[in-house]
Amino acid sequence: MRTAISIIEGTMSVISTVMDLCSLAQDYAHQACQSPLSSALSGLVIAELKQLLRIFQNHMRTALKIVQSSEDNKVMVQFH
Repeated sequence: MRTAISIIEGTMSVISTVMDLCSLAQDYAHQACQSPLSSALSGLVIAELKQLLRIFQNHMRTALKIVQSSEDNKVMVQFH
C-alpha cells in the first residue's frame, strides 16, 4: 500500500507540473496571438488536469485510510 501511495504522490506531482506548464503556455498564447480558440482549449486542458488531480487526491485519502486501518489491525493483533 505504501508503494501505491508513493505512485499516487508522484502522479499528483506530474499533474501539478503539467498544469503549471499549461498555464505558462496559456499566458504565452495570450501574448503571442489573441486567438479565443487557443485560450478556450487551454482552459479545457487545465480544467481536465484539475479534475484528474482531485481524483488522485481522493485516491490518496483512500490509500492513507487503508494504511491506517491495516496498522490499527496490526496493533490489535499484536496485543491479543
